[in-house]
Amino acid sequence: MQKLYGVVGDPISHSLSPVIHKQLFQMTGREEHIYAALHIRAAQLPAAVEILRGNFEGFNVTIPHKQAVIPLLDELTAAAARCGAVNTIKSGGGRLVGHNTDGPGFTLALQLAGWDIAGSRVLLVGAGGAARAAAHELAEMGCTLTIANRTLAGAAALVQELQAWYPRLQAAAVALEECAGGRYDVVVNATPIGMGLYAGQLPVDLDGLQGVEYVYDLIYSPSQTELLRQGQALGCRVLNGLPMLVYQAALAQEFWLGEPIPEPAICQVLALLEEMSTHG
Repeated sequence: MQKLYGVVGDPISHSLSPVIHKQLFQMTGREEHIYAALHIRAAQLPAAVEILRGNFEGFNVTIPHKQAVIPLLDELTAAAARCGAVNTIKSGGGRLVGHNTDGPGFTLALQLAGWDIAGSRVLLVGAGGAARAAAHELAEMGCTLTIANRTLAGAAALVQELQAWYPRLQAAAVALEECAGGRYDVVVNATPIGMGLYAGQLPVDLDGLQGVEYVYDLIYSPSQTELLRQGQALGCRVLNGLPMLVYQAALAQEFWLGEPIPEPAICQVLALLEEMSTHG
């Protein structure tokens, strides 16, 4: 039976989610399911969610709606409540349940890359939905966190929230311009700086930092951001957001369908997208 799924965001034209979900649906024998990208601005979000509630089986949420959507939902899973952000919503019986698959997607991508960053000093740039999910995963790994954000208040609020969950966590909030001169093992970009209108821009200048070995940019389009280019030039190991995107999508489908997506299907979709990005 045909069922509707989708993703809402602003912007949305760059999204690879429709390609990923279509492939995963096909690989699990659900070719009839439809997945659409929906350009929804902030002012349109409440009305859009009500329309989706009655017509879609589930949908994803991306920038800038991952926190704004929460008051419009009926229930949150423990994962979504913990990180205060939602990227996956399931509809059933007129109720909407918000979930978050970004966190495990973030960590599974690290594992796929063979990166063991447990206990590292991490500079996390951003304090929005993706940053929140990443921050909780990094805290679980025992990392020391410095959260840098355009507004210091946003970073400080996230640090306070994290320390309530993880009392032994070493974490600090800084303004973006205060990063220079700091010593970090890992830099994670969880902002849109480097894509869309911000393409070619740096969220943080790696030249001004010390000791960086790993650079993880959660952006997947373009596949090589200016930050990753700079990291590569400095001899760092680099990773973009494509593996995280595929893993969080597979976990979203598991949440909607109630059954796991086979790992070979996930790897096949990732290989397809990597080939597309190489030739596109």
